[in-house]
Amino acid sequence: MWRLIKIFLSQKKHESDYTRAIKEWLLFLKCKEFGTKKAEKALKSAKIEQAIEFIDHLKTQKGRKSTLPYHPKDKFMSNATIAKRIWLLQHLYQFLKNQDQVKVNPFYAVKKPDSKALQKRPTNALNYEDVRRLFDLPKSIQDQAILASLFGAALRRSELCKLRICDFQNHEFYFCFYLRDTKTKKDYFQAIGDELIQLISIWYEIRKLETKDHSEPLFRVITHGKAKPYNVSSIYKKIKIWASKLDLSYSVSPHSIRATAITHLLDQGIAVDQVRYYARHNTIDSTLKYDKRSKEINVLVKKLKI
Repeated sequence: MWRLIKIFLSQKKHESDYTRAIKEWLLFLKCKEFGTKKAEKALKSAKIEQAIEFIDHLKTQKGRKSTLPYHPKDKFMSNATIAKRIWLLQHLYQFLKNQDQVKVNPFYAVKKPDSKALQKRPTNALNYEDVRRLFDLPKSIQDQAILASLFGAALRRSELCKLRICDFQNHEFYFCFYLRDTKTKKDYFQAIGDELIQLISIWYEIRKLETKDHSEPLFRVITHGKAKPYNVSSIYKKIKIWASKLDLSYSVSPHSIRATAITHLLDQGIAVDQVRYYARHNTIDSTLKYDKRSKEINVLVKKLKI
């Protein structure tokens, strides 16, 4: 059986996550060593009742500590982590059952705990004052240009990471980004707000001096002496770290900057259909979901007096 498990793990992208889940399950079953006959017997004889008890056991275990300031310091393992452990073990047992190594998958019908990570969280927008404070935080020219691009062109993280040096263009009397393969599967010339062009232009000139190959990423990290594009996770971490320094009462993400840009355009009286095109949405309904003015109106209504 262990030979089959090794084959199963070698085919998985997240092999270490599977191994961790198996070891935790074996420890719960009173087996300290991985790959022994005792452990094999424990895996084969496991029952649904034990799987349910295992979930309760995981809820008492300490979660992993994060060094990032925007992560909450949870004492115990999160529901998202527990749900992932159960999902991994479900797949392992299903594989073993298909190989006639076990008769029952004890995790097949087990209910996983509700996971906040699997729920879509609302996107908050920043007010004018908080936007100004946010722009004071990036210290490097590249970081300032990243923030200016996200806000000035209402970019998604994926769009920002795909930008090349040659994509910053002066197109028919206005500066823009050429966006390739967007979420709507279309390419766009995306206009940039006038006040933010200078921050982007300075970084653009630096990148042109760094390399003659203008197909290289506009925003880059240096890995082994080569310029590599940022990934979406790195951009997420940057924004969350900056937002944590603002000490806001609401959560902020890279998508909050996009929502803020869209809300500010609507607040200036620009027609919804024009904003829809600028935001690269297929429908007006999608654009209106980003309009956060309704929250402010609801607060003001409470102050109405007779």
